[in-house]
Amino acid sequence: MGVLIPAVLPVLPGQTDRVRNFQKELEPHRQEWERLNKEATITRYNVYLQETPMGDLAIHEMEADDPTKIRNQFTDSACDNWWLDYLRDVHGIDMRRLSVEEQPTPPPAVFTWPEG
Repeated sequence: MGVLIPAVLPVLPGQTDRVRNFQKELEPHRQEWERLNKEATITRYNVYLQETPMGDLAIHEMEADDPTKIRNQFTDSACDNWWLDYLRDVHGIDMRRLSVEEQPTPPPAVFTWPEG
């Protein structure tokens, strides 16, 4: 089992259907998505939708064998542009305007079971 990397992101008003349809929206970029995940040693990527009285949340969960291989620089490819637009439009995170130091990082684990 690799390293599990979770991210819980707010869903902006009116964007819940985009989270529900993540797989369909990804399809035009599937080939590059697969290649990038393979290069990054990502073995699993899940998206969950949690509806709450305070607003909807998207839970993105990935597992990577070697998280250091996940790239933090984006290109001008169709897949990268789609992903950056998705993060901005759906979650309000504009990665194009953030420096590498400002980019979100995985939350620290505060409890793990089973231990070890």
